[in-house]
Amino acid sequence: MAASTELGEFLRARRARLRPSEVGFPPGAGLRRTPGLRREELAALAGLSIDYYIRLEQGKETNPGTAILDGLARALHLTEEEHEHLYTLANHAARRTRPSSPHTVRYVFCHPAARTLYPDWEATALATVANLRARSITAPDSPDLVALVEEVSANSAEFARLWRRYDLRYRRGEAKSFHHPDVGDFTLSFEVLNFDDGLRLSILQAEPGTADHDALRLLALARTP
Repeated sequence: MAASTELGEFLRARRARLRPSEVGFPPGAGLRRTPGLRREELAALAGLSIDYYIRLEQGKETNPGTAILDGLARALHLTEEEHEHLYTLANHAARRTRPSSPHTVRYVFCHPAARTLYPDWEATALATVANLRARSITAPDSPDLVALVEEVSANSAEFARLWRRYDLRYRRGEAKSFHHPDVGDFTLSFEVLNFDDGLRLSILQAEPGTADHDALRLLALARTP
């Protein structure tokens, strides 16, 4: 199945599962031939035109941006996992790299959970863009860099605005705070090791015996099958 068709199938399936009463529509509002919401109802809830939404379901529109995806997720009452899956399908349809890939820039600006994971998201976003700017100096015309900037700019107005500011900052060592849904708040020390061949190793750790270290242990236990 084509990636754009998978996106349409997912939207249709979730639309069919959502009862009109769950989104404030009266249960007897017109004859319904199929279960769930009508296309025009979902489009209105998500803030989209009916024509655009139909193209999404039909696989004719393959490049929905972050605001559109977030609007659909809210309208469809998606869970966090379903929201992430929606992003994955959309990025496959547009032949973009998944927002959930390990690249920090994509995660910070495109992943739906990033604004919750980082308590001070604005500071994290600013530092992330400034670090990317600083490291781009050595190869400003790199195809990978150009593609990354174009991709994230198309999906995040915040990234595009910060990129135009041209702030420069090498990330070497600092404290990073997180708010995890399973273990709560904790802070880790963050260091970056740079090697002569251009590789970088990021190390995050907590002092043994601290509440932060206990949070890491709980997280490891929570993720163990």
